[in-house]
Amino acid sequence: MIRIRRVRRPPETWESLWAADPRATLFLHPRWMNALLEGYPRYRPLYLLVESGGGTAGLLPLVRVSRFGLLQYLSLPFGTYGGPLLAPGSDPGVAGALIRAFRDLGRTPRCMRFELTLFDPPPDLRQAAAAGLGEAVQEFRTHLVDLSRGMPHLWERGYRRGTRKCVRAAERAGVTVSVEEGEDAVTTLYGLYAAQGRDWQGITPYPLRLVRALVRGFGTEARIYVARRAGTALAACLFLDHAGREIHPFVSGAALEGRRHRAFHLLIHTALEDACARGLRLWDFGGSGGDRRIEYFKESFGAEPRPLLRGFHMPAWARRLRKQPAWDV
Repeated sequence: MIRIRRVRRPPETWESLWAADPRATLFLHPRWMNALLEGYPRYRPLYLLVESGGGTAGLLPLVRVSRFGLLQYLSLPFGTYGGPLLAPGSDPGVAGALIRAFRDLGRTPRCMRFELTLFDPPPDLRQAAAAGLGEAVQEFRTHLVDLSRGMPHLWERGYRRGTRKCVRAAERAGVTVSVEEGEDAVTTLYGLYAAQGRDWQGITPYPLRLVRALVRGFGTEARIYVARRAGTALAACLFLDHAGREIHPFVSGAALEGRRHRAFHLLIHTALEDACARGLRLWDFGGSGGDRRIEYFKESFGAEPRPLLRGFHMPAWARRLRKQPAWDV
């Protein structure tokens, strides 16, 4: 029988378990949790743990959010990839047991929401998730760019014609893109991001302290690209590397003038060029919240859809209380 423990402190084996699991994403690493807790002081970490033979056979990290006596359980927030980490050779039932234990948290009367997203799960994990989550299972997708063939192939075969035109138009307009560092880069990025966020309906931008925590926690694996014209910042984006093989755009923003000059197109193109030159193999755009316009933009750079399996539940009474979209914290 597989027994699940709930603990509030991160297990000492977390990082070694993450390193040994080939499915592990950057969002399941301890530094992602550390940034979340720094960015959102009201979050409380919780870990579902399976131990076997004196070691950790499986771990499911999540955050517990409590407001006005109501609870949310998220593994992990912001549409990123959560779910279980599994030790090599662990019992096939470990994943299912962890997911069922997560689902049980969501059955409590005061729980207004739970969410768990699995990145491209293999058949056995998909089956375990479907069995454990039941009616809460939903099919979602992310968008990935294969960098393995190099930039010339991506430019000619991956980019749409209109995207290549946008990149050239930005260059003709005098837009330049570079990696910027330090607090000035963070404030430039956040200023563009927050200004753009004022137009969003029902979505609260991430706090500045979360962006600072990510830049500090990821160190050299965090890069802020800024597009400028005549010295004025027109667009910016924070990118996070994963294990020397993947790159993920996370927070971005663009000014109205930047949109006119296609500054963000040139920024993405420049970051893609750099990723190829650094030998990264995969660009992960992340989920799009079901917005087809955002998906079209990603596909215009050669991105292709990849499945996500999402466990999500929000009872009808909770939906009536919320002004924000169901996928937003």
